[in-house]
Amino acid sequence: MKIIIETIDHCSQRDPDAIGDWHIEKDNCIVVRVSKMDDPISELAVAIHELQEAFLCWRKGVSEEEVNLFDFRWAENFKNKLTQSDEPGGEPDAPYHWEHQASNQTENTFVLSCGMSLKEHDRNCENPI
Repeated sequence: MKIIIETIDHCSQRDPDAIGDWHIEKDNCIVVRVSKMDDPISELAVAIHELQEAFLCWRKGVSEEEVNLFDFRWAENFKNKLTQSDEPGGEPDAPYHWEHQASNQTENTFVLSCGMSLKEHDRNCENPI
């Protein structure tokens, strides 16, 4: 399996509201794109989250299309205040809910292991470059 991780200008994200994105190519290459931030710890933490989520979805058979469709529907519901969570993977009915929650735990553990507070990490994630 090939894995590509890159940081990109936030304006280049496929979803302007996302700081991390993944897709799996036909040859099973996982491609992760993370928005640039003020601190490489936050960039790598998000990359780790996206990579783990992509791999777990791939193993479970949750397609990128299923994830994107759910995320699109969630965004519409979020605008109308019809969601339970502040991110689509946090919704209990998300097809990748467990994969997202496990990836959040890994991301947070990595951040704390690097000596950064979760509050600082959240600030970095809220202000991509």
